[in-house]
This record gives sequence, structure tokens and C-alpha cells, in this order.
Amino acid sequence: METATTIHNLYTDIWQEIFQYFNALEILYSFTHLTDATDALLSNEHYRLYLRGLVVDRCTRRLPEKRFLTRIVSLELHENKHVDDIRPCSEIRSLKLIGNTQWIINVLTKATHTVSNLEQLILIIPGVGLLYDLLTCTSTFLSLRRLAIYAEDEEERVKTSTSLFRETEIEQFTLHSCSSIAWYNLAHMSRHFQNVRFLDITLFKVNRNPDILYGFPKLRSISLTLVEVPFDSIIQFVATTPALMKIRLNGLANDQGYVINNKWRDLFQPCPSLIKVTVNLSLEQDMNSFYNHIIQTALQEFNLVLKCLDGEGCCDGAGQRHWWNLSGIIIKKDQYMRKKDSIL
Repeated sequence: METATTIHNLYTDIWQEIFQYFNALEILYSFTHLTDATDALLSNEHYRLYLRGLVVDRCTRRLPEKRFLTRIVSLELHENKHVDDIRPCSEIRSLKLIGNTQWIINVLTKATHTVSNLEQLILIIPGVGLLYDLLTCTSTFLSLRRLAIYAEDEEERVKTSTSLFRETEIEQFTLHSCSSIAWYNLAHMSRHFQNVRFLDITLFKVNRNPDILYGFPKLRSISLTLVEVPFDSIIQFVATTPALMKIRLNGLANDQGYVINNKWRDLFQPCPSLIKVTVNLSLEQDMNSFYNHIIQTALQEFNLVLKCLDGEGCCDGAGQRHWWNLSGIIIKKDQYMRKKDSIL
């Protein structure tokens, strides 16, 4: 006759499987002292049960017991006057910090010598004023491979800094801001990212220095969110990235060069390694500028589609301004590498 199985009869290997469905706090506060098996699993060093998804918000006054901190591999920490020292969490692989930039710099500075396995770092800050100081601080984590910074609350200029950038092993870098990140900021930061292979960044306005040098020798893929960046600035940048294979262009453009005087061929000619360009741009122009069969035919050569977003309103009156969307995926063809006059 079979007997009923209760949680007290479950073996530790079954509890290990169960724990995979819960985050760190749920495991620690829901399963501690539940059964002898769960306590044995949580306290046994040989199992090396890693805890994921620990979130410490503004209301949290203390971290879990010290014996569990070395098992935490992913942590999200909000600015908190009670918890600002992550040194006991020495096995962290993924860290997300949300708060004032100076507070984040202080947290990272404390952890430099104890958190030695950090691979991914996500920073949510109000603005980019102390961006260079922040990058200098992150460069001390030699194991770091993925860095993302989001500063979308306040508009402020990137302040100059006397801190020296150290070359890192970072392979993926993301930077999005509501403040102007200029092309010279990107060039200045590039010395920090000699090994970056994927770049995702918001860029503003025109590159006023055509001779500016960027240091991304290993860059393979880039995603640019544009805010009124002229097409010529994109061409200048691509020409300095010898290993670039893919580029994605999103955002807002105010330059007719994306549509008329068809320059898409000029992206491929200075960068032979480039094989794919993904486009999704919004433009505001009048009817006379874009509603033209010749323009549409030229764009189709590059698999691009130009659509008016105002529907039937696009047919109303010459000179009226409308919103347009330019989208498509350009795959490299041999003829793009040959000089050819545009039909526009």
C-alpha cells in the first residue's frame, strides 16, 4: 500500500529543482526552517546553491544573513541609506544599481577589491553629468563584459573629468540619455572600449569635426538611436570602424540625405565588412520633398520603404508638413561597392 508523500519526505535534489522557480528573497524567507532537507540544502557549502534575483529597494533595511550573501549571483540595489555596501556579496555576476550617480560611484568603489566575478552591470542614473567619473569607476572591474547606462530623467551636459580612463574588457556597451551625447563624447569614451563588439547608444546633432577619430577596432554591431543626426555624420563614423558588420538606425532624423541624394551606398564603400543595415527612422518634411515616384524607386533599390504617417492627410495641399517613416533592411550587394551616380 502506497503512503502519501509530504514535503518532509522530499529529498534535497528535488528541492534543488524547486528552488529554480524562485528568486533569492523567496527562497530565503519562504523555505528557511521549512523542513530539515531545505535547511540542509541552504546551509551545505557543497551544494553551492546560487541565489538569483535579489532586489533591495528603498524600504529594505538589511540584507539576508551573512552566510547567504556569498551565494547571491544577481542583485538589484536601489539607493538606500541602510544598505550601501555589497562587499559581502562577493560572487555577484550581474548587478543593477538605481540611484544618484555619486551614490553609485561610492558603492562600486567599495566593492572593487571583493567583487571579482562581475560580468554584467546596469546603472540607472538621473543624468550624465558624471559619466566620465562613472566609467573610470567601472573600469576597475576587470571581469566586466556588459555595461549598460540609462540616464533619462534629467538633462545635463557631460562634465569634463581629470580621471584617467583604463582600457577594459567590456564587449557590450549601452548608453541612453535624454541629454545630448555628442560625437566627441563618443570619441573620448572609445579609449575605454577598445574591446567592445556591440554598441547601443543615443546620439544627438551633427558631428562638426569630420577628422574626429573613434577607437572601436573590434566593433561588430552597433545600434544608434538618432536625434537629428545628419546622414554624413553616420558615414564618417562607419568609415572609422574596420570590423563593423551590422548597423541599426532608429529615431528621429531631420536630414533629407536619408531619403534624397541617395547616399546609402556610401555606407558600404568605406567599410567593406558591413553586410547589413536596419533602418527605422521618422522624418518631418513637406509633401513636395518626399511624395515623388523617383524617390520611391531609388529607395527600393536598397529595400527601403518611405511611408507618410498622416494617412489620407498626405494628399492635402502642397507645402504642408507631414511625418514620414523610412524603414527596411539593406543587405550588402556587390553593386553597392561600385561608384554609381544616384538617379535622384
